[in-house]
This record gives sequence, C-alpha cells and structure tokens, in this order.
Amino acid sequence: MEKSTFSGKWFYTPESGRAQIGFIARHGQADAEEAGYLTRFEARDDPEQSRPHNAPDGGDRSMNQFSAHLDVDLSDNLFWNTKAYLNQLDEYRYVTFSAGGNHNERITQEDHKGALSTLTWRPEVSWAHEFALMGGLSAEFQDNESRRYIVDDFRNRTSQTRDQNFDFDIYGGFVQAIYKPTEKLKLVPAYRVDTVRGSLNDAGVHRDINDYGNISQPKFSAVYSLTDRYAVYGNWGKTFQVASGAASYQKNVFSDDLDPSINEGWEIGLKFTPTDWLNGRVALWEQVASGEFKTKLGDANNDSENIGKTERRGIDIQFNAQATEKLGLWFAAAFQDSEILKAGSDKPGSKGNEIDHVPSYLVDAGIDYQANPKLKLSSWISAQDNYQLNVEKDTRKFGQYVLVNASASYTLTDKVKLGLELKNVLDRDYEYVWFDEVQTLTLHSPGDGRAVYGSVQVDF
Repeated sequence: MEKSTFSGKWFYTPESGRAQIGFIARHGQADAEEAGYLTRFEARDDPEQSRPHNAPDGGDRSMNQFSAHLDVDLSDNLFWNTKAYLNQLDEYRYVTFSAGGNHNERITQEDHKGALSTLTWRPEVSWAHEFALMGGLSAEFQDNESRRYIVDDFRNRTSQTRDQNFDFDIYGGFVQAIYKPTEKLKLVPAYRVDTVRGSLNDAGVHRDINDYGNISQPKFSAVYSLTDRYAVYGNWGKTFQVASGAASYQKNVFSDDLDPSINEGWEIGLKFTPTDWLNGRVALWEQVASGEFKTKLGDANNDSENIGKTERRGIDIQFNAQATEKLGLWFAAAFQDSEILKAGSDKPGSKGNEIDHVPSYLVDAGIDYQANPKLKLSSWISAQDNYQLNVEKDTRKFGQYVLVNASASYTLTDKVKLGLELKNVLDRDYEYVWFDEVQTLTLHSPGDGRAVYGSVQVDF
C-alpha cells in the first residue's frame, strides 16, 4: 500500500472576539494491492500468504473532506453555530473473495453535502442554577454511484452485475434544554425529528425511496451529584436505522413501504473520583431495535436483510489511576450480550440466537511511565471474545484474541518528538472472519504479526 494524506485547519477571530470563521480541508490517496481472504486451513498454515486467485486484485481510493464554520455571539446570551461540509469518495477496486469465485471490478463514487445550524440561548434566570435552550436544523444530500463488473484475470470486463446511482437525503431538526433546578441535579430533555428522501436508478429502472415518514426521536438525560466526588446519571432515548444500499428503495410501485428500525435504549451509571489520583465510571445499558437491518456482504444487488427485533445489553467499566507522579494506569472493559427477540422475514429460524459479529467482551488496559521529562514509556493489552459468523448459528465461533503492545516517545526538542511503537509484541495470531454463504465456507483475514512503527512529529 502507498498512502498519502494532507489536512489543514484555518480559523480567524476578529478583534471583537464575538465571531470565529474557519475552514478545514483533508485529502487522502491510497493505492494498494489486496491480499484477499484465506480459508481456515490456509490462515493457520501461512497467515502471510496471498492466494494465486488474488493476484489481479487491488485498487485506489481518493477521499476529500471540506468544511466551513461560522460561530457568532449574537449577544451575551445568544449564540449561533453553523457548519457546511462536502465529503467526496472515489474508489476503484478489483476483488476476488474465494478460489473459484468471480473476479469483480467495483466502482464507488459518492458526494455528500450537508449543513447544520444551531442557535443556543443561555439566559440568566432566578429560578434555576443553570438554564439553556437550543434548537437546530440539519440537512445532508448524498449523490452516490455503485457499478460492478465481472472481469477476467487481466481486468478485462466480461459482464456488468450492478449499475446503480441513487440520492439519499436526510432532513432533520431538534430542540434541547439544559435545566439545573438545584446545584446537584441536571436535566436534559430533547426531541428530534428526521425525514428521509431520495430515489434510485437501478440499470435504468427508477425506484422511489421507502416512505419512512417523520421519524420522532425523544431523548432524556439526568445527572445527580451525590457529593463532589460521586455522581449518578441516566440516559434514555430513541434513534433510528433504515436499510442500507438499494434496500431503502421500493422494489416496485406495488411494494409496501418499509418502517424504520426504532432503536430504544437506556443507560444508568456512576461516575466516581474517590481520591485525587483515581477516577472512573461504571454503567449498565440496554438497546432494543424494532427491526434491525444488516448489509448483505457480497450481494450483487447492494441489498440488506432484516434480522428482526434485537436486544443488546451490557456493562461498561472504566478507570484511570495516577498511582505515582510518574506512573499511570488505565482500564476499560465492555461486557455485552445480544439476542434476536423476533426473527425477521429474511431469517425466520434465528429467534433466540445471538447477533453475528458481536463479541461478549472487549477489554483494554495499559500502563504509562514517565521515565524522565523527555521519555515516556507505555504498554497496553487489547482483548476480545469470539463471535458468531451468522444469525443462523450454524458455524463455529471465531475472533478471540489477546494482544500486547508497547511504545516509547522521546521529546527531542520543544518542536520535535520521536515515537517508536511495537505492535503485537508476542506475535499472536488474530483475525477477522466472515461466512461466505455463496461458497458456504469461512473466509479469514489474518491480522498483522509483530510489527514496528516509527514516527517523527514536528510542530511549527
């Protein structure tokens, strides 16, 4: 892979200090060969190999991101924030998923334009310790193209399997209040409404987007400070998900409109700072999706499938400890489980099963040591449980790993910093795995073995 990136950020504040104007630009370019997937045996035998059928694979990707910002203090208690943006993606890829499968040429071109504007009012009131009211509008306009071809070993096109261009637009607005009736209690009610518009041209056939209607999303948060060192909090709210790709558009004029999946969730937690050198958080959470969608991997029609009504629940634990002036410790863990409460029409036999690719735990823990004012040493562990490959639960689980990493940074001058990073110190095997339903086999993408990275950071 050859990769280059550029980013710049320019902001200007007039002498009055009541406004700020800014512009951010990012550009990235990557040209890469593609190693492809391996079978389970191949991944165990030689995880660094690339199979002969992947020799023609590779591609290039270009990404641009631009945003313009305007923040204005209209008065001492009225503030206006506006942002407009443009994201562009151009990608040309040649991929082959398994031996005996077709060589694919994939062309993706996307333009995302959008703007959001927020007005915030923070009056001084006698009946509250703090009060603020804010509201905003947002809009995003997507213009996307997705084309695919079957090609031979020399990248010559033999047939076309996809010719789609589609608009996908979202309009929304919200209102939110921040209210502290007492010094210890903070309440944040909010309400948002979104609507989706667009159409799809699929090989010359026009299809309108599903009429999802006005999608309401109420939210509420509360924080209560028990003491200066302990606070309890709770969040409840609804968000939404619609089908991805061509599945968001009506199959024909007689099709019933799909409903959005309404994701309703809550979280309760405790934030604590028992001493000056220790702080952390513990939280319980749950999310229920009324009709979760999932993209069909490798699907020629760019379709999604409906998993059904799903539930996720878990516990998050996090703490940071400054054990001594030089030694710091940190730990973060998420334990979760998932279940399909009601099977979707695409997977009728999956009720009661786990959602695929959802590991039961994720753990990160590390130690930082400031050896001297210029040298900082760090080491951390990342761990993940295994996961199901599909909702039918008819394959074994994969994905479990424990990785050890280390790094050192050295401040050479006030403006120059050197960095050295050693990933996967113990050279452990780990991988991403998915199930190819067409070839009915597991496909494996091994992770990097032991690797060393160096960096130089220059401030000017």
